Amino acid sequence: MIYIGLAGWGDHDELYTVTSKQSKLEIYAGHFPIVEIDACFYAVQPIRNMEKWVRETPTTFQFVVKSFQGMTGHQRGFAPFEKKEEMFEAFRLSLDPLIHAKKLAMVLCQFPPWFDCKKEHVQWIRYVKEQLQGLPVALEFRHRSWFEGGMRNKTLQFMKEEEWIHSICDEPQAGMRSIPTVLETTDPHKTLIRFHGRNVHGWNDPRDGTWRDVRYLYQYNKTELQEWKENLQQLASHSKEIFVIFNNNSGGHAAGNAKQLIEMLGIEYHGLAPRQLDLFS
Repeated sequence: MIYIGLAGWGDHDELYTVTSKQSKLEIYAGHFPIVEIDACFYAVQPIRNMEKWVRETPTTFQFVVKSFQGMTGHQRGFAPFEKKEEMFEAFRLSLDPLIHAKKLAMVLCQFPPWFDCKKEHVQWIRYVKEQLQGLPVALEFRHRSWFEGGMRNKTLQFMKEEEWIHSICDEPQAGMRSIPTVLETTDPHKTLIRFHGRNVHGWNDPRDGTWRDVRYLYQYNKTELQEWKENLQQLASHSKEIFVIFNNNSGGHAAGNAKQLIEMLGIEYHGLAPRQLDLFS
């Protein structure tokens, strides 16, 4: 089965009406069966937030939870936690409502562009996996060294042996701080695909600090989506469930591209939240 959704639910204005009394997530869940929670990257979420999101979504809805930035080395140290053990414990506890409701698709560990292929980083990856033992966990790199030359097959084999779900990326090919699209599954049950867009010039951090506005500024065209239709059908023969997240949010193109791909694949999702019709529907 192929599940398609978006990174976050707050930035997709075309899905929402000003007069609706529903929350954005409740409305979102009428369009897509999965979502990536990116808020968890910036702060470990209070359990009350997770409980609220469980209540606001149908029983079949699934969450891809992005791991806290202290876990993947995006920040120095583990603030606001004093010790790394406290950080991991708090993160795991925050997932309990999703786990109990059977709505946790996976945890996504996306490592930063400077996290290159070397022994100490492999050791940290192993530590992270140990701390998240028993959970479905996806691994995403941003440094090309993990897939260059002979490291490609070694990295994939490592992921299989350590039971990581492969997060396959479609992103700009912009030097060492980007990775190629590696169409290989590492888990027979789940695979994650993330569409970051192909804005080569906006990918690496601009000196003026505007990267949030330009990095994911991209609209996939029909030809590109057609290529991915074929890729997804190929991957689905090796992994039972394929989770697809569109992250090209900067210009508001993610929802439209996701709906295009759903239509191209001929998918009709059942169990979505009821959709309120506006006056002119």
